Amino acid sequence: MCGDSLSEVSKPPTSNPPKASGAQDNPPRTEKPAKTVLKFRELGVWTIMTEINAGGSWTLPGRAVIQQGREMIAIFPIVYHFLHECFSVSPWMMVVYILASLWNSTEDAVDLYFSSQLLNIIQNSITNQKVDGYALAKAVIYRVIFTFMTSAFSKAKKRASHVLANRIRYLFEERLIRANLRLDLPTFQGPETAAKINRYFGRGSRGGAWGIFRDLISKLTTLSSVISQLSFIFGALRSQPGGYWFAVVCLGKSAFVSVSVDSIWSHTSFFWDSNPHYRRMRSLVDIVTDATHRVEIISDGLKDYIQREWAKARVLLGDTSDDYPDSLLELQRSSFLSFIDAFTEDFPLIFYAFQVYLSPQSFSLTSIALIQQASSSLTWTFYRILREEKSFRQRLEEMKTVAELGKIQNTLEDGELHYPKDVLKHSPGMEIRFQRRYQDVSFTIGKGQAVVIVGINGSGKSTLLKLFNRLYDPSSGGISIDGTSLSSFVASDVRRSMAMLSQSYTHYPLSIRENIALGLPDASYDSAPGEAEKGQHSVDDLVKEAARLGGATEIIEKQRNGFDTVLQPKVYSWSTSSATRGTQAFQDKMKDVTKDAEVSLGQWQRLALSRLFYRAAAKHIKLVAVDEPSASLDPKMEYELFESLRAVSTEQGKTMVFVTHRFGYLTKRADLILVMQNGCLVEQGKHSELLDLGGEYAKLYKLQAEAFLPDDKNETPIS
Repeated sequence: MCGDSLSEVSKPPTSNPPKASGAQDNPPRTEKPAKTVLKFRELGVWTIMTEINAGGSWTLPGRAVIQQGREMIAIFPIVYHFLHECFSVSPWMMVVYILASLWNSTEDAVDLYFSSQLLNIIQNSITNQKVDGYALAKAVIYRVIFTFMTSAFSKAKKRASHVLANRIRYLFEERLIRANLRLDLPTFQGPETAAKINRYFGRGSRGGAWGIFRDLISKLTTLSSVISQLSFIFGALRSQPGGYWFAVVCLGKSAFVSVSVDSIWSHTSFFWDSNPHYRRMRSLVDIVTDATHRVEIISDGLKDYIQREWAKARVLLGDTSDDYPDSLLELQRSSFLSFIDAFTEDFPLIFYAFQVYLSPQSFSLTSIALIQQASSSLTWTFYRILREEKSFRQRLEEMKTVAELGKIQNTLEDGELHYPKDVLKHSPGMEIRFQRRYQDVSFTIGKGQAVVIVGINGSGKSTLLKLFNRLYDPSSGGISIDGTSLSSFVASDVRRSMAMLSQSYTHYPLSIRENIALGLPDASYDSAPGEAEKGQHSVDDLVKEAARLGGATEIIEKQRNGFDTVLQPKVYSWSTSSATRGTQAFQDKMKDVTKDAEVSLGQWQRLALSRLFYRAAAKHIKLVAVDEPSASLDPKMEYELFESLRAVSTEQGKTMVFVTHRFGYLTKRADLILVMQNGCLVEQGKHSELLDLGGEYAKLYKLQAEAFLPDDKNETPIS
């Protein structure tokens, strides 16, 4: 059997899918992409790659803004749908959150208003030598009321945000889980597919749908802050010369900084540590701090070598900085630009001083104080708007990505027939036939047979099981089960009739009981809950029996909580810097909360086998397949395992398939042996037939048998 039938399986498409029949040949009209070039800079230990517009490519002014506007309009329905879904999680709480956010956005403008009231009262008091007590008290009381309301709104916003953050994040997380779980294996392993989905899971403030929603509201409140401040300033200064120009002057600092400050965040950038000496130092530090290397460090005497090599790399590195790239870019900025940057902070004050010179009668302490306060606030707000434009567009793109996650098409096309067919529903066992289309090379696994697939590592044994389970489709040839093409059946129906243990078995971060019971999550031995009273076994009894068959009972009994033990808990924990100086009781509790159970590789395998036995004993299971089930087991446990598997499979008429590189007890009792080599099926038959053939199987069998024979017949065996 040719290797491409087994070791090469269908993979996710790397290009656009072919056009459907009848599609128009003319592609849709699209905007011509802007020409860009990659710019590389070395800065400290870093290399910075930046994508910029190609030099010399002139575009019509405002064209980029128009294009961005079109993109915004195109994405508006998605934005509306996203915001509508967020609003639906708790309408009244969402109203509180948005109103509180808008109130906070007007805080600077209202603060300017109350400041102007107090300053006017103070100036009039100085001018008239008389204090208006009523006006002063009223201004103070209003200011106190405003401060109280601001505090109340801030408190309400924080409370609402905690609830909304959970509800919005979990609303979309549930959707992401559903989108993730519906993907078949080739699609999930495709480039960027899993990363695209998984990046939106998480508790981080910028992670997930809540981070997107919160940033959108932040942009709205920033705009509201600008409008409220400008409205107040125009109202307060409209009667004074140059009042309307004041806001334009305030833009000077923001505009200058946005065009003169070089930042990695102002372009599409990627940076990495390219200095070889810095990398070597960090690698040596990782070796020292990683516990997995400690045995070799001590056993091989690497202490002096590591210290010597780190010192060499340190000398070669010299004073090359590993500071953050933005900080290093700031150091490269010219002194002249830094001076202009500092000077622009005084633009509003200088502008107003010039207005006073031209029109002295307009001078007032109140207006000059307001100018100083407003210029600082407006400058910072304008700067935020200019600097966050790219992040806002990025958030819109992320929102579009979230909306499209559930529409990812699977690579494998599912069938329509249900398995098993009605006529075979109560028939035990499963027949599997593999046949290539263009060569007469095939094999058939009959119902109720015990089949062993052998071969050296990398020969393609495990790939066969993945094809049987339709995790992949063969690149050539076809597989049929019970006389019908495998691809014609609903894949989940076929998998529901199989019990498989892969070589890369996993252990879920759940209790031992649940780990075993997840072998058959929907039902237990085809019995409904409550049937224990009718003579059926309870789920606990079935789990304990599966653990016994898998050889895991002793392991479980040693755990503190028995079957309720979580061997590898997912614990989110943080500690203060002083935690390492806590009392011994404090330290012990920290370790108790975060530690994993110490379980050997063989013990993990026994737990995985227990899950297999739990599933394999169900009546509707027709095929039991295990990949290297005894790789970490001793000979006695291996013998007991094979006998137990035979008891729950072939003795009940179920088909059993073993993948192994060991020869002996099992291969001698197999109904059929398939011999794999370099992805090809080279031999098939029974044990005695293959030995007589003297081919690959006989050679491998002889090699293993000789390992147990003494080199010298007169050699005294070790007692």
